[in-house]
Amino acid sequence: MSYIRKFKYEVDRTTSSYSHGMSYTRPYRIWTTMKRRCNSPRLPCYKNYGAKGVRVCARWKKFVNFWADMRSGYGRTLQIDRKKNHLPYCKSNCRWVTAKRNARNKRNTIWIQTPKGRMTMMDAAELYGFLPVTLRKRVEARWRPEDLLLPAGQQALYNRFSTRRKCV
Repeated sequence: MSYIRKFKYEVDRTTSSYSHGMSYTRPYRIWTTMKRRCNSPRLPCYKNYGAKGVRVCARWKKFVNFWADMRSGYGRTLQIDRKKNHLPYCKSNCRWVTAKRNARNKRNTIWIQTPKGRMTMMDAAELYGFLPVTLRKRVEARWRPEDLLLPAGQQALYNRFSTRRKCV
């Protein structure tokens, strides 16, 4: 029989009470937090997860299954992310991403069409050298998608002769 020393008690690895040995690790905390967001109505974050129908798949009710599916690609600085926010936490819909990428995959993320394809407003601001607030203000002012990335010198022409502004 194989034993490990844990908190002054001997734990038998062959019995059902021993599961994975990862209870005090970061992946285990991520897993428990994920389950609590979806299942605990008393938590403030439940309104954004469980109340909106986000669930954890049946396979991931056990940590060993979650870790078997998500072990590859895990890094100490990465966070778990659902690719599609309306789908549950499961292997096919989850990945490990940086905090920056995770912050850009939210329900309120603004997506815009650019010459290089559809991307988040923050990604477009970085790629095209704009301040994020500049693009946000243009989106809020209902600029046409093809005009969002105009250089600063052409803004005045657009604002002065816009067909969207009508006199009443």
